Amino acid sequence: MTPPKVAIIVPTYNSVSDCLSCLESLMKLAYPDFAVTVVDDGSTDGTSEAVSRLYPKVRILQGDGNLWWTGCMNVGSRDALERGADYVMAMNSDVCVAPDCLLELVRCAEENKPCIVGSLIYFMGDPQRIWCAGGMMVWPLVGATHIGYNERDQGQFEGVREVEWTPGMGTLYPRKILLELDCFDRKFPQYYADADFSLRARRKGYRVLVTSRSRLFNDTETTGFLLREEGITWAEIKTVFISLRSAFDIGTYPRFVWRYSPPLLFWFCLGWHYFRLTRGICKRLWRSIFGYRRPDALSGSC
Repeated sequence: MTPPKVAIIVPTYNSVSDCLSCLESLMKLAYPDFAVTVVDDGSTDGTSEAVSRLYPKVRILQGDGNLWWTGCMNVGSRDALERGADYVMAMNSDVCVAPDCLLELVRCAEENKPCIVGSLIYFMGDPQRIWCAGGMMVWPLVGATHIGYNERDQGQFEGVREVEWTPGMGTLYPRKILLELDCFDRKFPQYYADADFSLRARRKGYRVLVTSRSRLFNDTETTGFLLREEGITWAEIKTVFISLRSAFDIGTYPRFVWRYSPPLLFWFCLGWHYFRLTRGICKRLWRSIFGYRRPDALSGSC
């Protein structure tokens, strides 16, 4: 039987080293029919040139710097569908995959079709520690959260499990669902478009699964914008609230809460999340103003 044709879409922006490492792992995939497309959203660090030189069979599509993750995925996915792909696999350029990753994703998808299938994702620096085993929605206090975050892998997520959403890396989307939902919603340019797609698919009656046999390794140090523990600058505070690089951008996050929080709890959910964020910022700001000392620095030696 002819294996399904898979297109792997890798959005990237100014991350040439990470992108090349990602492609190196993708080239080792044990699957007979896949093609890789890099969507370069206006990089100025020579990403496209390096990819073209080292991986001439990789298709490169160019963006203008305003696509972000969602726009890159839409450009790559629509191009893949036009070229006859049966599945689209979403990737990030800072992720590496196990060689049997795609084979296991397709196997699970074919056995349960039509459905969305995600991978078990580990921290790249600690490959036995789980970053995400799928996602769930926990209202009103948490919202979209990762299952298994920071847990040691002891087989607790073995097998195929149904979840509410999966991250936009190592997730396999079938042609049928991509066409029906018209790909990803640009109202969520960088964050939440992956969760939104899964949740919209579930509303249409499709299942969202995670198979532990498909493994990814995520370099969390380069994922999005992360607040430092030691302190914070005013520029970083501004980034938290108004940059698309932040998961709490005030132009994006409230839309997601409005769409998926319980109707009567919208303001409570939104207020609680920003209260927690503001409290964390105030702690870091205090440390920046008055100095920060790690706990081990408080103890003297005898």
